[in-house]
Amino acid sequence: MRKITAIICILIFILLPTNVYADMGPKPSVVLNFYGLNNEKCYVTLLSKEDSSGPWSVYKNTEDSKRLMENMDENIWQSFVNYKDNDGYYFLQFFDECTNNQRVTWGYHPPEEFKILLFFPDSHQFISSKTYKRYAFDSYYKVTIDSQSQQLNVTSQEWDRQIKVEQNIAFGWIQTSLFIRILLTIIIELMVANMFHIKNPKQRGLIIVTNIFTQLLLNALFNLLPLQQSTILLIFHYLWIELLVIGIEMVIYIQCIKKCGLPKPSHRKIQVYTMTANVISFLIGLITSSMI
Repeated sequence: MRKITAIICILIFILLPTNVYADMGPKPSVVLNFYGLNNEKCYVTLLSKEDSSGPWSVYKNTEDSKRLMENMDENIWQSFVNYKDNDGYYFLQFFDECTNNQRVTWGYHPPEEFKILLFFPDSHQFISSKTYKRYAFDSYYKVTIDSQSQQLNVTSQEWDRQIKVEQNIAFGWIQTSLFIRILLTIIIELMVANMFHIKNPKQRGLIIVTNIFTQLLLNALFNLLPLQQSTILLIFHYLWIELLVIGIEMVIYIQCIKKCGLPKPSHRKIQVYTMTANVISFLIGLITSSMI
């Protein structure tokens, strides 16, 4: 048992990216769903009221300042750097392409208060929205572009097209994302159970049902947390919720697994299994959080 646990811990240490150690925990996101862009090449960023947000910051054109995105289109980046907002909002060096109404997600420290800025490289023109604030941990917006008006405002160098932004909670994607997380957790827990020689179908069925329940509970509790919190507080809340889930799973397994037939694992084995499975699920969840 100790050998198995030690091997798992070593593998976690080796495989876990170093940047996860420095900034563990869930992160808020801003998701933009576009309509009306058609085939015109277009890029988008969020202009921030503050000059930094997490690792993102303004490029100051000094020796100490650095470009924050890898494999980026330098011409697009430079165009955003050169843009001057009338209200003094800042470009924090994150941008993405939204041609053909591609969904864009700023999933790592998006600004709290922002404007949506679109850039059309073929005409070298911009469209800027009014100011918005993140309204939830994952904030979804529907961004509709009225391409009928093509008059250019020379003073601001922005097209006089209308840009309409609405809060847009994507329930379909939220449900899909939750399903993927639950499925991934169950797969991990069953793989770890196999390593601990917990192979009885009834016992594995109990693991599946328990994890569906605890993942729904974790998701519900986490979505009840206040939005306006520091990263440290978010990590704290995430950890105590995770510990609560581990405790619930241990109690369920210890109380119910003896009813599943065959020689039951010892309390010690159940405790070590539950801790190991949840730690691995937690760390893999951190790594994949930006994707799902």
